[in-house]
Amino acid sequence: MLNPGRRIFIGHLGKGAAALALAGALELEGCSVFTDILNWIPVGQAAVNGIVAILQPAGLINPAAAAIIVTINAALTQLEADVKAYQAITPPPAGALAQIEAALGILITHFQDFLAAIDIPNSPLLSTVVVLVQVVLSTIAAFANRLPAVAKTAMAGRTFRIGPKVYSYTPKARSVRAFKKDWNRAAAAGGHPEIEMKLSFFERL
Repeated sequence: MLNPGRRIFIGHLGKGAAALALAGALELEGCSVFTDILNWIPVGQAAVNGIVAILQPAGLINPAAAAIIVTINAALTQLEADVKAYQAITPPPAGALAQIEAALGILITHFQDFLAAIDIPNSPLLSTVVVLVQVVLSTIAAFANRLPAVAKTAMAGRTFRIGPKVYSYTPKARSVRAFKKDWNRAAAAGGHPEIEMKLSFFERL
């Protein structure tokens, strides 16, 4: 017969295992690339805002860059609409998949244009922005690579420019939780905890 203390201990173990199992289920939920894109879009918008938030006080958002930020947000909105249109009809309308692929490519292009429009002096801020951008662009590129087989350009490696310097990134599939953790790690390392993204209870596990 178990004593009360041992019963409580085992009960806590059971609750802990259940919590971990639920966290795992949430991590696997939306294994469809389309659901994953929809779940990521608000986080992607937060990432854009975070990059702007650390550049603006330094006077690095010029009028050209500010205009491109508007197009980036419009591209995210369009991507969301294209994915929802694809999911709304079975089978999906002809060309719907190609529209999603195009929307992802346009989003990357606008982001590259934004970065090319700014010039950050060699500094810790530049290093931080580079890592944050690599997290964002590598995630978007991975979404494109995960789309069902269509005639598309492989995204094995890409580049972006900030001022005269060129940087590279490689597609990396991330859940929303993994994206937030990679983003927060880069923000904290660069001394910008103010742009860290909040993790839910299960995302912290």
